This record gives sequence, structure tokens and C-alpha cells, in this order.
Amino acid sequence: KSDHVVKQLLPEAVLALFVVLAICALYSTIDSALVALGLIWGNDIYARYINQKATDEIVVRSTKIATLVIGVGVIVVAWFLAPWLNGDILFNFNGTVASTIVGPLLLTVFWKRMKPLSLTISVGVGLFVGIPLSLWANYGFYSTGNDDMANYVVFVAVAVPLFTTTLAYLHSIWTKIGAR
Repeated sequence: KSDHVVKQLLPEAVLALFVVLAICALYSTIDSALVALGLIWGNDIYARYINQKATDEIVVRSTKIATLVIGVGVIVVAWFLAPWLNGDILFNFNGTVASTIVGPLLLTVFWKRMKPLSLTISVGVGLFVGIPLSLWANYGFYSTGNDDMANYVVFVAVAVPLFTTTLAYLHSIWTKIGAR
């Protein structure tokens, strides 16, 4: 096994340093994601759509509360899902989330007619559809050993990003036609 090779080739101190660095990288990624989600809530949703007259202090407080709620929510969800999750499922789940965002984000970068609301709606709907599908397909493939579920894993990895990109494109065109 590869872990035996690593243990034989690396001294324990280097191995311990590697583990510490890996944990630091993980925490850095997690806190960046939490802060980003809190900022998206505070600046892009709360200040723009819920309370346009909010002061900076209120927006910062809203951001902090959102970050706390998201963090606690993720911990609670992870606690309940822990018996059914493994590294493969989490890796593919992360891929589903990332691929859901990539298509609409590329449209935003390369297509000047892309509307911010179209991006928000397409990613939100994509996550709402993609996350449960991903967990279901990956659970069936990795946890139960059902090889037929591999088709669903591929379906989620291909269909959900195509769906979100198409939805963003169509919504942007629809809002432009409706504005005429």
C-alpha cells in the first residue's frame, strides 16, 4: 500500500509536518469559503435586495451572522451525513458543486449580455438539483458497490453543468427580450 511506502521513505518528523501543513491548508480553504459565502449574503443579497438602505455596520453584522449560521449549518449537516459519506463521495460532491458554477461563471466572463440575476438563479437551481443527485448517485456507486450507478455519476457530472449554463443563457436572453 502507498501509505506503507510513505512511512518507510519519510522520517516521522517530516510526515508529521506534512500532516500539519495539510490541516492548515484545509482550514484555510474552509475559512475562505465561509467568509466568501458570508460576503455574498451580506453584500450581494442582503444589501442589494433585502435592505437597500442598510448602513455598512448593518451589512457587516448581517455578514457575520450569515457566516456563523452557514458554519453551524454545515457542521450539523456533516454530523448527520457522516455515516454515509466517504472520501470518494465528498470528492465527487465537490466536483458537482464546482462544475455547477463553472459554466455560468464562464458565461459571465466571456459573454457581455450575461445578467447577474441569471448567474444567481442558474447556480442556485443547479445546486438545488445537483447536490441531492450527486449524493444519491455517489452513494449508490461507492457505498453500495452498484456499478450501474456509475452512469448516474457521469450524468450528474455532465448534465448538471450543461443545465446550469443553459439556464443562465436562456434567463439572460429572456430578461433582455422582456426588457424591450
